[in-house]
Amino acid sequence: MIDGAFQLPDLPREMANESPKGGGWRGVGVVLATAALMIGASDMALRRVSPPKYVREVADALADYEHEDPTTLVLGSSHARTFDVMDRMARERTQGRERILSVPLEAGNFTGFEWVLHHRVEPLIEERDASGAKKRPSLKRLVLVAVWWDACFVDGDPPNFNLPSRAWTFGDFAADVAAHGLNDHNRNYVTTRWLDLWHGSILVSDRGHAQVVEALHDRVKPLSAEAKEKQFQFRLRGWQSIIERGKICGDHPKEVAAADRILKWGQDKGYDVTFMLYPLRPITLSDDTRQNVQVPFQKTMRDVAERRGVRFVDATFDNGGIDDPDFQDFDHLTAAGHEKLSNWLLADKFAFVLDGHVSSPHTTDASGGRP
Repeated sequence: MIDGAFQLPDLPREMANESPKGGGWRGVGVVLATAALMIGASDMALRRVSPPKYVREVADALADYEHEDPTTLVLGSSHARTFDVMDRMARERTQGRERILSVPLEAGNFTGFEWVLHHRVEPLIEERDASGAKKRPSLKRLVLVAVWWDACFVDGDPPNFNLPSRAWTFGDFAADVAAHGLNDHNRNYVTTRWLDLWHGSILVSDRGHAQVVEALHDRVKPLSAEAKEKQFQFRLRGWQSIIERGKICGDHPKEVAAADRILKWGQDKGYDVTFMLYPLRPITLSDDTRQNVQVPFQKTMRDVAERRGVRFVDATFDNGGIDDPDFQDFDHLTAAGHEKLSNWLLADKFAFVLDGHVSSPHTTDASGGRP
């Protein structure tokens, strides 16, 4: 002891001559490598239990448009993905003469569809080659697909978060940050791009969804039929409460005006324009929301179509028998449901696609059938 302080004992000669820095980093490296290996192995194992889900996004549609020359363009939210199935059918039945390109903006709305149309799709439509001719000259039809949510907005609501998440380019992000600074809205672009880097990882893609937990629970200790029914009813009430919001936000003038402008854009281009309402799962509507959300929405959209003079297809309930078993959740069809709806549409309301028919852009056909 020196002046009341403790003196550390001398280290053995072998330890004194060892490089603690190098040894420490080697140890850290081993730990990190082991952790990464364990996480990777866990992720691979969990992917077998609950595989990551891949769905078509705006970027996928635009990548297709780069080397495709579609005859029909479809704009909508996630429901537009049905038209990927219809595209395959139309190509098979017309030997490739008719080609459908769908651009789905997940959880979008009419103002979002309009933004995607003008900022992402239209530049490809108008792109020219060295001679000045259009690179993709075959487009002749526009289809706008909608449900009640697409016209939903309340003054003071934040902007649609899925626009930066699923439709922006880096240039759009940079311009918004320059104008407004980094905020919750434009940060969605960065967050989604980061998640895209890890899209193959179920540990990353499942955050906030708990699908892995449910899948593991089903394997280890499956719920009883009674418990599953209670869980289903609980989720159904949650979804029905979302639809009840339509009594407050439905048919907002800003969104309805955007729908009208999209239809007008198609007419001004000389395209055959169709406005379609997508099927709803019947059990998601109560008597209250059917009368005070869905019926008013159907009437408003029909009025827009009739004033604009475009084909109107209301497949909300008149849809070839689409019913509860055809839905994989409360909003989206199963693979078989997409096939069923596409077959019915091509046999009836969308038979004009197979016929190669193009109506006048200012001819009303409210029935949705062949003009």
